[in-house]
Amino acid sequence: MTYHDISGKFGKKLNIKKIAFFSCSGILFLVLLIPAIIVLGAAELRSKVVWRSPIRNMVLSVPVISDGVLYFGTMNDIDLPAFYALDATSGKQLWIAPLDGVVMNSPVLTDDSVCFGVNDGFFYCLDRENGGQLWEFSPEQRDLDAATCDSCALLFNTPVIENNVIYLSSHDNNVYALDAQTGHINWVFSTGGSISDAPAIVDGIIYVGSYDGYVYLLDSATGQEVRHYLVPSPVPMDSGYYSGVHATPLVDGTTIYAVNGPLMAIDIQNGEVKWQVLDSTKYKDQITGSPFFFEDLIIVTTTDAIYAIDKTSGETDWKYSNIKGSVYFTPTLHEEVIYVGGSSGYLYGIQAETGKQVFQYNLKYLDLLSYTNFFGNMVFPPGVDEQNIYVKWYKNLYAIQK
Repeated sequence: MTYHDISGKFGKKLNIKKIAFFSCSGILFLVLLIPAIIVLGAAELRSKVVWRSPIRNMVLSVPVISDGVLYFGTMNDIDLPAFYALDATSGKQLWIAPLDGVVMNSPVLTDDSVCFGVNDGFFYCLDRENGGQLWEFSPEQRDLDAATCDSCALLFNTPVIENNVIYLSSHDNNVYALDAQTGHINWVFSTGGSISDAPAIVDGIIYVGSYDGYVYLLDSATGQEVRHYLVPSPVPMDSGYYSGVHATPLVDGTTIYAVNGPLMAIDIQNGEVKWQVLDSTKYKDQITGSPFFFEDLIIVTTTDAIYAIDKTSGETDWKYSNIKGSVYFTPTLHEEVIYVGGSSGYLYGIQAETGKQVFQYNLKYLDLLSYTNFFGNMVFPPGVDEQNIYVKWYKNLYAIQK
């Protein structure tokens, strides 16, 4: 075998020891650089922390902020589930109400109460001042036989309120109108399928989507059906794809915007589909959460990106896809900024008008021990006010200065 001396080409023979030294030095540099970046990033984010409050359970839904108080419920992954009222300025726990079931959606407020659903099949209204129970509602009150009620351990969606009436949709196919002061049932309307998101109220009409594939329009005073619209599925019913309207409908003067796989614009006058977008029926880039308006745009979240869709044409105005992991929940919109969390520990701020990134926070920097929490990297939608972002991470709820 012949060996070639390449010293003439490079001017001198290769020095294996020097190569090894510089290679090891480079590796050592990277080993030291990565922790340094983490420490600097942690210091920068921690400098924005106004307070933290020990909440060990997950908070799946957006905390509601009113009169300087945060209201939210928790899961039961570590401690027993509970509902909390925290001082928004200091993070001090004002009161805690223990629960038998978990809270998966945001509450609604009246002047003196905070009302929310629990997955034990009950809907509660508590005194905003002290957390004492004012009333409770469960569908079994209609048949008075909870022992034989197979659908009582159901899920209620985020409620909406208007004119002292709470409108509540549920996985038992029904929409309920409850007196906000007493919990008395004003009316019940049954759809042909489960309801997985909140109803909408526009000009005295309730709009609610059902897994039977329809959007129903109901008179808010009586519960009588005004009309219903079929939101066609993009795939055959026997395809194995679980179709149905699974988001809160959006409504303007002429159009209903609903999700049944794709986002569709339906003409209110004739029920025809004007346009449809994001019609993926695969897990990748499916629509998650509920779309919402920003001026003439519809903001739509998918597992892989945030889209802004022109509500008239259905054309994409902008797309933000710099997301680590996936997104599964409706973002929070506040003062023209979209706040959205991913499944890899990051919280993002995106300009609603342009889709430009305002910030990207790695919440693992808030508590370096969270790097060991391999199965808990989901960032759920935050609450936001003029001063702070309120977000749950690892074992604490944080107030982060905007």
